Amino acid sequence: MDIKESLELSPAALNRNIIQLAVPAVLENVLVTMVFFADGLLVGWMRDPVALAAVSMGAQFGWIANSLFSAIAVSATAMVARYWGQRDYERARQVAGQTVVLALLSAAVIVALGMTVADEAMALMGLEPEVARQGALYMRLILSTSFLAFPLTVMVAYCAARATRARRCGSRRP
Repeated sequence: MDIKESLELSPAALNRNIIQLAVPAVLENVLVTMVFFADGLLVGWMRDPVALAAVSMGAQFGWIANSLFSAIAVSATAMVARYWGQRDYERARQVAGQTVVLALLSAAVIVALGMTVADEAMALMGLEPEVARQGALYMRLILSTSFLAFPLTVMVAYCAARATRARRCGSRRP
């Protein structure tokens, strides 16, 4: 495929390209939001204000992690796209691989750190003792189930693939 063919800048093609790139990014963020929304909704049905406050406060740390992984994903997208555009496919693959390793290591650090300081983190928020206790419990629950299936780590890998305009990893080879 010739570079001109893959980078058509006519108004119709440009809009289509932007939509093709934006929709997956928007869906990723909606899915992350839905996890915390579902937790809040389920706990809200219990009509326990302490539990709902705990889930809401514990979710704040999920958003902090989301921000970190979003920054890694944006960086990966930019760097992989740059090397891919220069047709330095080997370097693009190296950057994508390093990014996934960085995301996995970051996930491990976040999980380990979060599990260790959950109580202190909730106390720093100035919460009532029971809300802080339940918030720390919720935070540990989310962290203990997040590492291997960390959706944010998957997002980083997908962003690296998106930089090459691939629909799935490895679908477009030079």
